[in-house]
Amino acid sequence: MIFSKIANAARKNLIEPFFDDSLGALGGIIKSTPASKAVKADLDPLGYQNTRMNDVYLSDTDVRLSDTDKNLARIPRNWEELENKIILPFYGDRTSGNVMVEGVNDIDFDIPVYTEAGVDFMRGPAAQTDDAIWASSQSIASRIKKEAEKAYDKYEGLDVIGLTGSMAPDANDFATFTGAAMSELIKGAKITKKSAKEFDDIMKVIDPDFVGVLSPKLRDWVVTTTSPKRKSFIRLIDSNPMQARGFPSPAVARYSVTDPTQRNLPPGMFGLGASKIDPSASLLYNTPKGNLPRANVPHTTYDTQVRGSEYFGSLPPVPQRLLFKDIYNAMEGKVDRRGYPLTSANITHAIKTKMPSIKMTPEIIDGILNYFSRMER
Repeated sequence: MIFSKIANAARKNLIEPFFDDSLGALGGIIKSTPASKAVKADLDPLGYQNTRMNDVYLSDTDVRLSDTDKNLARIPRNWEELENKIILPFYGDRTSGNVMVEGVNDIDFDIPVYTEAGVDFMRGPAAQTDDAIWASSQSIASRIKKEAEKAYDKYEGLDVIGLTGSMAPDANDFATFTGAAMSELIKGAKITKKSAKEFDDIMKVIDPDFVGVLSPKLRDWVVTTTSPKRKSFIRLIDSNPMQARGFPSPAVARYSVTDPTQRNLPPGMFGLGASKIDPSASLLYNTPKGNLPRANVPHTTYDTQVRGSEYFGSLPPVPQRLLFKDIYNAMEGKVDRRGYPLTSANITHAIKTKMPSIKMTPEIIDGILNYFSRMER
């Protein structure tokens, strides 16, 4: 069973993909049905694409990568080692870090796509140069620093650890390199001039300076535009009309830049990246004002970096409900404005909004160990 593989590897502190190509995500789907007859959930179990994939299983995607060897090695850790430490949630996209994506399936990229990481940012060049452990927008980075300072004071100097949690697959849309991968896939798609004009007309409402989906300058635009416009560009491709017109699969673009160890993780899984935050260290900026410190290794998507004092390591991922029990308990049984029960996405939003600091008590650790024990049965 795939679940046993995950549990056994977790106990051995191995962080690697636990995916059998004959099965779907987490072993849920046996690929005995031809893709042409499979339902959307079989083709794409974790929802990498809003629309149905075009008669292919996402797990059959062939991504060609080369490692730049810029990352420090992941340090395997046990959850017991976090006891009596304070954690803050670092929600991030599941993008890979410091690899070159050279092609997907039968398409060779004209220019390889360099990825800059989510989870593994804290092991990459920025961490090694500036002790940077997280990159985000200035508002979120400032909030993280403020909450780290409050937690450090509240818990009288205990270590405050930034712990990463995987967001949904389409969170990758904000990253410049997801857009770059999408632009390379477009080169191999059969898009008519009529379909391209329909697409361009919609995009020019969003951005009057949009260069055109068949323009040789598309990659430049998609990398230099704002994250919201890049997201709109990819989400428009991920619509039934555009998929019917031959536009490439956004799931494949997202999958191509996803960290292989997160390709099959459900959203809200925490632990793959952990670093000690330095509450006293100033933030770093891509374009600082005045005497504010500059990031020596800027992230092309995010303009601000949070600094730490130590890379802690990588833990076997666990569901967020095991860490943020108070929020789950407070929202249990409640409904939204429409009267529908709150979903895990609602709870994720609440955790991101509250950004709670959690002391890792023996009770929380026991709950995590029991979780792995149940998976082994």
